[in-house]
Amino acid sequence: MLNKLMILFLLIFNSIGVAGTSDLRNQVLEANIKNSGEYRWGESIDTDPVKAWEMAKQDLSQKIYVAMSASTIQTASETEAELTKKTEVVIKSYSALHLQNLEKLIIPEKQNRVRVIAYVSHPNLSLSFNASKQKVRDMVKLALQAESEGRIGDALKGLYWAYLLTHSYVGELDLGFEGIEIKNARMAISERMTQIVKKIRISSSPCYQKANNVSSALSFFYNDQPIQNIEFGYYCGDYDDFGYVENGTTAHITLYHPLTDHKYRLWLSLEYEYLSEMRNRPEIMNLYEFFKDNKFDLNVLAELTAPWIPISEPTEFSKTSKPKQKLPPKPAEKEWSTTIRVLADISDRSELDEALSDYLKSELITIGNEISDIPRNYDSYVEIVESNRLTLLYYDGSSYKNVKTGKLYSDYHEAYSGDAMIIWIGVPRK
Repeated sequence: MLNKLMILFLLIFNSIGVAGTSDLRNQVLEANIKNSGEYRWGESIDTDPVKAWEMAKQDLSQKIYVAMSASTIQTASETEAELTKKTEVVIKSYSALHLQNLEKLIIPEKQNRVRVIAYVSHPNLSLSFNASKQKVRDMVKLALQAESEGRIGDALKGLYWAYLLTHSYVGELDLGFEGIEIKNARMAISERMTQIVKKIRISSSPCYQKANNVSSALSFFYNDQPIQNIEFGYYCGDYDDFGYVENGTTAHITLYHPLTDHKYRLWLSLEYEYLSEMRNRPEIMNLYEFFKDNKFDLNVLAELTAPWIPISEPTEFSKTSKPKQKLPPKPAEKEWSTTIRVLADISDRSELDEALSDYLKSELITIGNEISDIPRNYDSYVEIVESNRLTLLYYDGSSYKNVKTGKLYSDYHEAYSGDAMIIWIGVPRK
């Protein structure tokens, strides 16, 4: 409905010539956008209309995000600096907010510049938020289907991705989880993930000894049925190692220290992010970038048996609790970027080639055949490509660190045996 201001200006249209009508129409529309309270808008000015449009969308995105933060981000302490940092991240990519019926107004300015206003009406913004809510429902539906089929890894992944998507709208969403009275979708998803983990049971085969390690096979069950897929991390004695279940098979683990008691308690940290798969979902990856610090403690206990050790009272060594370091490992001296964590998570050669190509096009990395090909202002990594394994090492100038396990090498050749292809990767320092 036209407000009084627009009616006044429309009356003026009839009293002036064609010249200047377009300018006056823009003034009327701009006044309505900014003052009627019916729109959210962002604005920018530049000599390049395309750049001005992109910056106007970023301004709109930032304003919407700030409103979302004030309404829906539930943190104990959200300082202005933290909010600014998160806002800077979200406006780098507009994919987090797929706004329906986004419109623009172009206004010529002096010195060959144009001012662009990106705007969306509140009804259309509500449509966008409703679409985001539906994405959460759809993702939860897939997760619950995976849970019913024993694909617990897929279930945790789907719920976590749904959790990320709950940050893309304003308002409440009741997912109606059975046995969960919480109406807030984000909190309900968190509780559902906890419920799933509590139902996981692990049985272990008797450990057996090798020259310098101890091994066992773990079987995972959910509601007394074999789990079809799941990934986990655990502390093996020297560093954090990883295991997985596919198609209901057992998972083999190795500990690089002697057991000193008949029973040994080993905590497993369950995977739920699945960064390598997230790379193909830009919207979810974008949301992950600024909400990745919100972690979930999804840990389950495996009790191992050393049959060669008589049953006795537990020793101090065997009273092992949850590892203090969360998995995957993040050494204090080096925080891996999302790009590096995704590359380290890849186990398939064709997927690696695709990821490297994508990151090269996005100028997130550079690659070379020798370390001398990496610019000095870049962090250096070396990807070791073997026939059945991919290994990513970080080079700090004197030693090499396995990005995924934290294991150190004085020379990258120590990380493999036989034939391998070497790819040097550089990542710009921030």
